[in-house]
Amino acid sequence: MPRTDPEARRQYKREYYARHRDEIIAATTVWRKQNPDKVAKYNRSWRARNPQSFRDSVKRWREKNAEKVRIWRNENNRRRDAKRRAVLCDGYVRRVLSKRTQVKQGEWPQELVELKRAVLKLRRWLHDNDKSEEHAGVAGHGAGHDGGGEG
Repeated sequence: MPRTDPEARRQYKREYYARHRDEIIAATTVWRKQNPDKVAKYNRSWRARNPQSFRDSVKRWREKNAEKVRIWRNENNRRRDAKRRAVLCDGYVRRVLSKRTQVKQGEWPQELVELKRAVLKLRRWLHDNDKSEEHAGVAGHGAGHDGGGEG
């Protein structure tokens, strides 16, 4: 006979889970691995419905895993900085300008930032071309050139 009382039904489910906990966890793990799209969709919808609970759980996890967070941030900062350095974004150029000065990054005029970016691009171009000439053995450079004139 089915349980019609909601509290009796909840109690039955709790007892069933307690008796079959390991099997339920194993089956759930398998299902989650086989249905990553459904799991992701459910997680997104749960986070949208419960933003405060989600923020609280993230905060608790970060507090419990401070070392993992520190390592992740360091790696992520290195990747982000490498990307910013490669494209010479404003923040990176302002940081270069501010090194060894008392001027804060936000105080540099945009025109100066653009000029510094041009200087950095020129330096990169010269550096890259100088390396390619060394490897190509351009006339006047490299082996076989004694540095003297005609004589």
